[in-house]
Amino acid sequence: MNRDYDDFGRKEDEERTFYVDYNLYVISRIVDTFPRKHDYLGMEIPILAIIRPVPRALWPNKPEGMSYPIEDVVNADGWTVAATFIGEAYMSGGFLAVFLIGCSLGALSAGWNMLASPRNSEFGVLIYASGFFAAAIAMRSVLVLTTALLPSIAGIVAGYLLIRKLPQMRPPRRDLAPVPSTAGPKA
Repeated sequence: MNRDYDDFGRKEDEERTFYVDYNLYVISRIVDTFPRKHDYLGMEIPILAIIRPVPRALWPNKPEGMSYPIEDVVNADGWTVAATFIGEAYMSGGFLAVFLIGCSLGALSAGWNMLASPRNSEFGVLIYASGFFAAAIAMRSVLVLTTALLPSIAGIVAGYLLIRKLPQMRPPRRDLAPVPSTAGPKA
């Protein structure tokens, strides 16, 4: 049975409590909407992703969401819809934005993979593993990438500070008494 998101308000669906995002349909609606029915959002989505980790205690008037959310594109009332990073990038600037965001996420992933190098310490592998979650969640929505990276960034900063403090934390080296020479007196 082929159903539209607009059909979810019918009586038979009111008893359901679980919906699965149908990303291809959502992306097709986004492509149909932008730029014909609504202008591209431009830098709005990347800026929202960057400012998302800032607490409201520090910035009470922080923007809460997109000016034209994905839910409005698919007429979803009362529930959220994800369109993957591809849909969000397309909303920002069309195919060029999809290409640029895809390349940026690819470059970020390639750089992150260096942390899993066999030449790296166990701490580097731990940081790599914590960042893997951020990469996986970014496939659903690029808006949560910066927030999901916070534990990894905190680990990197803590590790850097710890490595800088290690030489200072070592006990001072005691000078050993000189070993007597058995070669005899020098002439």
